[in-house]
Amino acid sequence: MISPDLLAAKMRAVGFCCTRCGSCCRAESDEPVLVMVGPDEIRAIISRYGYSWEDIAAPYPETIHGIHGEKYTFEWVIRRACDHCEFLHADQCKICAARPLICRTFPFMLDREDLVVSRCPGVGRAISKKDAREIADALIDRCLAEKYERDKIQQHLKNVTLPRGTFVVIDTEGMKYL
Repeated sequence: MISPDLLAAKMRAVGFCCTRCGSCCRAESDEPVLVMVGPDEIRAIISRYGYSWEDIAAPYPETIHGIHGEKYTFEWVIRRACDHCEFLHADQCKICAARPLICRTFPFMLDREDLVVSRCPGVGRAISKKDAREIADALIDRCLAEKYERDKIQQHLKNVTLPRGTFVVIDTEGMKYL
């Protein structure tokens, strides 16, 4: 795994300062805004803001259909309202203090050790060492969380028989019926 200091240095070379425009929370094309979120992140939002699971999360929209009428998907996404995140109001995030790691690290992601930068109006602006390090730490946490999620889902898949004619989400906690 890349060191946080090296990652922060790469971020500083790119530059980034959030402009609070909300464009990361809106669909800019025919592609929907899909904010992947794990059970721990959903529970953090519930704990902080009092929403229910159903208020926050929806099943990931791409599903797999089994031969016995079962349908399943992996993980969750933040609910959407039309073309934007459910929690975006007047260009402000209503769950900012408990927002998911994918939101905390935007516009950055890691592809192995390569820093990938998404299109964003804030890219190219000066970023402090402290802010770059905070995003770098969060990005490493995100990568570790995503690996943990993949591994746990793989474990669950080995030990589960999908019931006929059901729709389930398989996440880090196991199988949830919808």
